[in-house]
Amino acid sequence: MEVDPHDYIYSQPEIASQSTPPIVPQPELYFLSKEERAFAIGEIIAAGEEGKDIGDTGIKFIWKEKCGVGFGQKERVSDQMHLKVGRHCRPICTHIGPQCEDCFSTTGTRTSEMEPKCFMHKGPNVGYSVYEFKKKEAEVTEIGHMIISYNYASNKKIDHLTEAFSSRLKPKGTAGQPELFDNCDDAEKRFAVLQTVSMLKCLSDPTKFKYITPSVSLANGLEAEVQAEMEKQRFTLQITGINNSKSANAKIPFPFGRRAAPGEKLTDLLDDDNGALYIKCDEKMFYGGQTVSGKDSHDIVRNPTDTVAQYENEYGTGNLVKIPLCAIPISNKVKTKTEDKATSSTRKKEEDPLKKVEAHLQICLYIAYLFRLRNPFHPTFAKTHPYCLNKEVISSYIDDNSWEKIVLFLKREFGCKFEFIKL
Repeated sequence: MEVDPHDYIYSQPEIASQSTPPIVPQPELYFLSKEERAFAIGEIIAAGEEGKDIGDTGIKFIWKEKCGVGFGQKERVSDQMHLKVGRHCRPICTHIGPQCEDCFSTTGTRTSEMEPKCFMHKGPNVGYSVYEFKKKEAEVTEIGHMIISYNYASNKKIDHLTEAFSSRLKPKGTAGQPELFDNCDDAEKRFAVLQTVSMLKCLSDPTKFKYITPSVSLANGLEAEVQAEMEKQRFTLQITGINNSKSANAKIPFPFGRRAAPGEKLTDLLDDDNGALYIKCDEKMFYGGQTVSGKDSHDIVRNPTDTVAQYENEYGTGNLVKIPLCAIPISNKVKTKTEDKATSSTRKKEEDPLKKVEAHLQICLYIAYLFRLRNPFHPTFAKTHPYCLNKEVISSYIDDNSWEKIVLFLKREFGCKFEFIKL
């Protein structure tokens, strides 16, 4: 039987590579001169332990003199201005800006410092730290990550990092040793690699692992780092089979709603009961998105911060196309609003099911990018190996059945079977 070469995906299957309210201007601030500051401090000192009220806020300025360690009293190594809120006092940051502006923050200040400083003004240096958290719940290990920036003095880096870490909202679990970085870019890359690998680990065995940080930054452009981290954690992801026939792959069940038929437009997939997924792509990249309206959310004028709009503005070649992928059933949520005894009902599309499937699509595109697979969505770009432009996945959308759906999509659309392998 003669085989139609146009039915092949790969020529070399062994090398699968809305009006806004008016803006209210902020009141103009006038900073105290040195003389005015000295006078104000004198008034606060004269007020003694009673302190000086700050308007009707219930907060007071109180002057605290140097004292040693006493019963229930920490050592205060210098005379310090404090803010008293209720029964609690904390020293005020002593930083004074170039326009003689006071800081007034008490976050991270300590009585044990000669000149107490808040976290922002601890020192002239800025550091970054990445943490991994783990917590065992029954048989499931919960994994989370956190990245922080902090200011520190040259001789107190670890001390000031510890203070900054203690004040932050953290994921559940026990933190491992922090990984320290001198610049934000390196810290963010490492954070993304750890998040991405942890997401893949949770997909590999959801009965043993669960990711709890709300979102996952996809490690784009960091293929080697992702591979190395997976090997370090003793597992990997491999292509274990290739079906090069488009017609055969088209018989595989589509895991995400109803697959768009050839010639269907995005608007054909949308109605009161369905949203849609689409692929935006050119010869360099692809991007997975969702819509309930069919409107272009990637317009650089209306939405200049959009990822696709920024890409097209900076790197695009003018060849971007939007490809309808599938229709996803969504529920209608009825909201009842009562005003002046008049009741009105409005119907609002519940988008969570749509966004959940969108998250799965984004993971699929990311995996395809990792393995340099070809673009199967548009004939013009069929021989290109696109970069995944999606940057983030919401982790709560990943469940026990996610990997099964992802595998089906990758087999059907890309012709590749993927499996996790323990090392």
